[in-house]
Amino acid sequence: MLILVGGCSRSGKSLWAQKLVLQYRNANKTAVALCVDDFVRHIDAIEKIGGRTDWESPQSIDFDRLMVVLGIYEKQFDAVILEGHLVFCDARLLAAAAVKYFLVIPEAVFRQRRAAETRWGEEPTWFIDHVWESFLKHGQPPEGHEIIKIAGH
Repeated sequence: MLILVGGCSRSGKSLWAQKLVLQYRNANKTAVALCVDDFVRHIDAIEKIGGRTDWESPQSIDFDRLMVVLGIYEKQFDAVILEGHLVFCDARLLAAAAVKYFLVIPEAVFRQRRAAETRWGEEPTWFIDHVWESFLKHGQPPEGHEIIKIAGH
């Protein structure tokens, strides 16, 4: 079973995915969590914006490779939980998923958390704006799909 966990940057997707894995394991089932970020293309193949790598674009993800890996993992585990800000961008993922979660946090919370993020050094305000705008453009669940909305963590 494939479970998708989507939402904006810093909404708690990884935490939610880990909680789901624990629920399955506590029920004596096998589960694994994967992150869409593990399937980014080589940095040279990703467009830049203002001199910064645009990780926020669906073109930054190798969805074909992701689908191959999912096919392997779905044979080995009762549940494969895939989390990431771009999980709703690929029609194959949407069609294959049995359950789809969407973590929702207010824009102000996103901005506060993102500004406190230190993994990539200090991010300029224009880039944080870009991350939010990209989420609104690419990270929203599409119409016509049953999505479980959850308050982010």
